[in-house]
Amino acid sequence: MELLGPGDYPDIDQLHPRDVDAAARRVHTSGFTLGGPGNTRLLYHLVRGLDARGVIETGVAYGWSSLAILLAQRDLGGGALTSTDMPYPRG
Repeated sequence: MELLGPGDYPDIDQLHPRDVDAAARRVHTSGFTLGGPGNTRLLYHLVRGLDARGVIETGVAYGWSSLAILLAQRDLGGGALTSTDMPYPRG
């Protein structure tokens, strides 16, 4: 990850396997198709690297980005995430 400089940047499923497994189970049983998790590895390490205690995100879908941000904030010792999204149109 050139953006963050040299270092080890493991995926969040390696750092927090129980949290990621629990989220994956909820996604699997949701009954919706909303897309993939995005780059949770990048989000997690950006929050950690920037010491981002306050984050605003738009577009949540399943919440994978929210999970990555919140896990990073938890590992930092705390923080706040404000998320906003449009209602999911049921077809």
